[in-house]
Amino acid sequence: MEEGEFVKRDGRWQYSSTEDPGLKYLCLKGIITQQEYDKGLKVIEAKERLRTPNFKIDVNNGLNFRVGDKFLLKMRVLTQVRYTHSTYNKAWGTVGDSRNPEILGGQVEFRAVKYQSDSNTFTVPRARLQFMGYAFDPDFRYNVSWAFDQTDWDQEGGSGRAKLLDAYIASWHIPVATVQLGQQRAWFNRSQISSIATSTFADNMIVQNAFAANLISSRDIGITILSDEDQYKLNYAIGIWNGAGMNLSREGTSVSQAVPASAVGSTSSTVRRTYNYNTRFLTGEMMYTARLLYKLSGNPGYGQGDILNSRTPQVAIAAGYAYNPAQNYLTSIRSDIVDRAYRQSVTKNYNGRLLGGGIYDFQTYEVAVIAKYQG
Repeated sequence: MEEGEFVKRDGRWQYSSTEDPGLKYLCLKGIITQQEYDKGLKVIEAKERLRTPNFKIDVNNGLNFRVGDKFLLKMRVLTQVRYTHSTYNKAWGTVGDSRNPEILGGQVEFRAVKYQSDSNTFTVPRARLQFMGYAFDPDFRYNVSWAFDQTDWDQEGGSGRAKLLDAYIASWHIPVATVQLGQQRAWFNRSQISSIATSTFADNMIVQNAFAANLISSRDIGITILSDEDQYKLNYAIGIWNGAGMNLSREGTSVSQAVPASAVGSTSSTVRRTYNYNTRFLTGEMMYTARLLYKLSGNPGYGQGDILNSRTPQVAIAAGYAYNPAQNYLTSIRSDIVDRAYRQSVTKNYNGRLLGGGIYDFQTYEVAVIAKYQG
């Protein structure tokens, strides 16, 4: 009787003998002992493992490394190169328009630059490196991605520096209640959920960025519970977040103290304000999001184009709500009352006009309609 086992190769189950015919013959004829037979079989099995490794490398929407059915690592690279020509506008004394983004950032967060001639620039607005896949189980997934973006917003020499974009793990074992934990996209605004890799245009509209859930960026740190949109017509997503954007934690708000001018040796009759950076309040607040989506026809997904040239209409409607309390916008200048990286993130997302206004409780609503058909 021959010993063997069924193994799955290229999606098919096949019988594979675990014995070597030559060794088996020598053992049956008494030429070698059973102990010598077992030792020889182990040597042959070791050589077989080296000759037929249990991992596979292929290219399919990325470079994929697979180890059986238990592990997948997908590597992706996204690069966006841009050439910009700006014509000198003598009327404003700036390039193109007086509403250049640099001017929108408050008093000193971003300097307003006045160009005295036409401008020609090559930039790499986006350079992304992504590692995603699953481990131990196809429903236990992970996603880690880095951004090496070059941006005019960073005027302190950090443009192109590596920045953590995504870092989360997810359980998709229960399709009606999947869980994602870590830094990820906040499931709120459709344009912020969609990947820039599938965008029809080079950038999102300014108003789409400004009305992100946290008013800072498309990503935040927290937990999301959502349904698998590939399986249901009616879907939901709820989340709890820091509410401070990428790579930032909510440190609360520093205490602002009113001090009589005379107490600090001033002859002014007004009261001076000082800031005690070591004392905090409002540290227990978090951001909350909720989103509902109903697919009227097909499954439009989040890609902005209809690359598949759908033969049936792909239509869905969605609505979202975000509540982000106790956001510290007390100042717009370089003081320690508000973290500067936080203020710059607010400004970059076109909400710099709010800086210096105080402490806000933000409530943001969104409604989205998507329809795609035959490209």
